Amino acid sequence: MIALLLLAARAGCAEVRFLDLQHTSVPPQPWVQAVKTGQPVLRRALLDGEAGICLVSQSSSFSMQRRAAVDIAHHPLLRLRWRVNALPPGADFRTPKDDQAAQFFVAFATPLRYRAINYIWDTTAPVGTVGDYDLLWFIKIKTLVVASGAGETGRWVTVTRDVAADYRALFGGEPPPVRGVRFQVNSQYTRSYAEGCIASVTFSPR
Repeated sequence: MIALLLLAARAGCAEVRFLDLQHTSVPPQPWVQAVKTGQPVLRRALLDGEAGICLVSQSSSFSMQRRAAVDIAHHPLLRLRWRVNALPPGADFRTPKDDQAAQFFVAFATPLRYRAINYIWDTTAPVGTVGDYDLLWFIKIKTLVVASGAGETGRWVTVTRDVAADYRALFGGEPPPVRGVRFQVNSQYTRSYAEGCIASVTFSPR
């Protein structure tokens, strides 16, 4: 399946989709659940006439994730349809209260060191704020705030990012292929309630 998706991207298909809500499982196949701490709650929802998967956190941290294969040179535009129903109060990724109701990771197939861009909807940090996370030689994550605050809470929002351009700006050099994506919620540091939902994930040409 991964090879077929990568070939489709190189062939110039208009759009590569990575979330199929026709699958009735939660999370929908081939997405899988991953738990860091606490009790995960995932549910299907129809909100304002639009279907999605909601991740509900009560002092927990967990995600749904899947392998992916996208040639970013051909399909650099990420379109993410997401929604926040409850932000973790007082959270700010620049502080020890590093909680978010919605995070979307794009992981890259680098040969030696795991690299990822983490697009987040933060409670406090302004849009455009960038952060770094390094774990020795093994992992390097760049966090980018693409939504902030409660102004659009309770609404579906579409985020469009040029992942190739973001990679060049954040890491330097040309981006390798995407190897996986992840949608995550966490509120363990604020010991609070948070809820984020996702409706679609696509990569497309410019």
